[in-house]
Amino acid sequence: MESVFIAGSISIKNINQAFLSRIDNIIHENLSIIIGDADGVDKSIQEYLSLKKYKNVKVFYSGNQLRNNVGRWPTEQVLTELQEGTKKFFTVKDMAMVTSASYGLMLWDAKSTGTLKNVIELVSLGKKSTVFVNKLAIFQPVRNIEELEKMMSYMADGSIEKANQKINLKSRLLDLKNKQVQPNLI
Repeated sequence: MESVFIAGSISIKNINQAFLSRIDNIIHENLSIIIGDADGVDKSIQEYLSLKKYKNVKVFYSGNQLRNNVGRWPTEQVLTELQEGTKKFFTVKDMAMVTSASYGLMLWDAKSTGTLKNVIELVSLGKKSTVFVNKLAIFQPVRNIEELEKMMSYMADGSIEKANQKINLKSRLLDLKNKQVQPNLI
């Protein structure tokens, strides 16, 4: 069954109606939804799915403590030896969701490195995502490096530099470009 990984920037407090309409489409198609257990967008989307009484949801969490599961859906615990509460600790859970999902639907503040990293990982696995750029209220499809770079064009210079420091952005983009070129060499 196809599944959609839904995630977003923790800084976003109110979910745009256009984004919720996309979730309604997912519900209408009865696709499986994969979501994390964080506060912010994860919890807000969980509340929306619970309000809609949608059952086809799985909540992923890291470590031994589930933070949010509003609809009491099935869960998937992602174990790691990394120090609990650190960014790397939660990144392992995000990678498990990226790997498990068929597609991504992201709500992005045009600066969050966590959401950006999720989109990069989806692209690196050849998976499509749709990113709602919250400040512009637009959807940006991201299926390849060119569309990823277009999405990143909405970032301020300071946010790009911060992403380079936090997630080694320039190196990741170079890796993706090289990966895209490789099949043509064979």
